Amino acid sequence: MKKIVALVLSLVLVLSLGVTFVSAAGLNEYEKEVMAKLATKEPFGEKNYGFPANYVNMAENFYLDYDLTEAQKDEIIPLLDQGYEIMVAYKDELNGKENLFEIMSREDKKALLDLAAEAGKVVGLTVTYDGKILKAVDAEGHAWLSNEPAVKITGAAENTMMIVVLAAVAFLAISAAGVFVIKRSRA
Repeated sequence: MKKIVALVLSLVLVLSLGVTFVSAAGLNEYEKEVMAKLATKEPFGEKNYGFPANYVNMAENFYLDYDLTEAQKDEIIPLLDQGYEIMVAYKDELNGKENLFEIMSREDKKALLDLAAEAGKVVGLTVTYDGKILKAVDAEGHAWLSNEPAVKITGAAENTMMIVVLAAVAFLAISAAGVFVIKRSRA
């Protein structure tokens, strides 16, 4: 019975550590306007396209920690509108493709990334894109938005082989030292 109670309490502890805590104040009116604009979906045929839900959630998490002013909102909303205008220009070319970014011209991709960088500057974020990873990082280096995978593949094959070789060398060195000590003690 004690084991079951300990297991249940351990489970409660582990689950409680996964709970995130946010500001009790929530979003202010300016942040709500920006979030509504970010959550806007444009109908493109049978599907609706807009910012991915995970990016909208990341933005909301940022605004729970950051207080947006009316002046900042007034700078950000037009930038979002310009971004939607670029997106809507591809409405006819989408033809059921999932990723709008794949069919955009290089100039329009750059324009969207420039708009994102400009909007990030308004709230103190540095937005970067290296061809694969999109990040919005604050002055302390905290990434508020990123499409970087949570688990990185680190080349385990090379690391594993190196560990095996080092372990073998260590085993041989310890074995040789042991043989030396045994022979010396017998002599």
